[in-house]
Amino acid sequence: MSNNFWVLLIGTFCGGLYAAAHQSYRFAAADTASDAYRPKVVSWVLAGGVCAAVLGPQLVIFTKDLLSPYLFATSYLSQSGCALTAAIVLQFVNVPPLG
Repeated sequence: MSNNFWVLLIGTFCGGLYAAAHQSYRFAAADTASDAYRPKVVSWVLAGGVCAAVLGPQLVIFTKDLLSPYLFATSYLSQSGCALTAAIVLQFVNVPPLG
């Protein structure tokens, strides 16, 4: 929207950092769960991935035209909103120390 290529690059870099951190959630969940609870944790992580695979594209479809003439601008903003929501939810997760 600002016609600034550097802002696009910085935003894409931040999105990549978020995606890289997001991919480690499943491993952290499996590593910190007890042996008896681990299958349930892995199934919850997989269910979350399936929900994200369905909801993510729908979010783009529904938001791509909201700030016309800037196609997909609202999709990027909604992605940022999802990342912020995930950060808030993760603040309440109690991860036990390993060892």
